[in-house]
Amino acid sequence: MKRVVLVTGGARGVGRGIVEAFLPDHDVAFVWNSTEPVDLGGFGIQADLTFEGACDDVVAAVLAKFGRLDVIVNNAGLVHMTPKGSFDWAGQRAVLDVNVLVPSALLDAALPHLQAGAAIVNIS
Repeated sequence: MKRVVLVTGGARGVGRGIVEAFLPDHDVAFVWNSTEPVDLGGFGIQADLTFEGACDDVVAAVLAKFGRLDVIVNNAGLVHMTPKGSFDWAGQRAVLDVNVLVPSALLDAALPHLQAGAAIVNIS
């Protein structure tokens, strides 16, 4: 039985590379928000994980499709550049949401379904 991997931010860049690396010998689900994947295998899920309940919905979709979840790769990340002296509260809150809160919420949603030997990878 193939292990099931869930990758956030999996439509492009490093996330896409991670998805492609796992595809030959894993069942792969990946989350994308605004960049729709092109010619990428696996099970794509469009979601904004910063919305309350979205992480629960994504985990439920993975379980419905594959019946299990073995690996989570928290790859999605956000950088908000602001010039010195012009701190942007909303922009920095968005960074905290994506980079800190989403991985915690996703783990909380997945934890009841993970078995011994599961892996969580947080990319920062």
